[in-house]
Amino acid sequence: MFGCSGDILACIRLRKSGIGKILSGCPSLASFLLILIQSNSSETGENMRPLLDMDTIQIEITNACVLQCSNCTRLVGHHKQPFFMDMDFFKKAVDSLINFPKMIGIMGSEPLLHPHFKELSLYLHSKIPRERCGLWSTFPRSKRQYAPLIAQVYGNILLNDHSTEGLKHAP
Repeated sequence: MFGCSGDILACIRLRKSGIGKILSGCPSLASFLLILIQSNSSETGENMRPLLDMDTIQIEITNACVLQCSNCTRLVGHHKQPFFMDMDFFKKAVDSLINFPKMIGIMGSEPLLHPHFKELSLYLHSKIPRERCGLWSTFPRSKRQYAPLIAQVYGNILLNDHSTEGLKHAP
């Protein structure tokens, strides 16, 4: 089920679905996913939900954000340098999900801050139908120029600008 290269997980092959054909380049994430997949049960002994049963699979393209919430569940703003997924890695992620029948979500902390957001979105649009593309964003004012692109590419837009009391994060 797993293909490894050295001590870095280079390939995850999921039975039945073929989802996630390739995941490489991030040892800590790969190790986490290996542990997550291998521990296929909870403390109560129930099986974890298979990926094919998920409504959405997210591709996290950055940890950069316009906010620095002290209680952020994604640890946003609590790092020295932001991470931006490179285009080749993004292509591998999207290509591995082409046959996933449900929503492919683009998120991060704030995906619109990615310096190649337009190129990433257009690649996603070239591979995945609009109605299966999702975007999780705070939609910062400085990125309003992306509105036409977002309307073209994403059939599901999940906005959380953190202005509503009690609603502090998405997903």
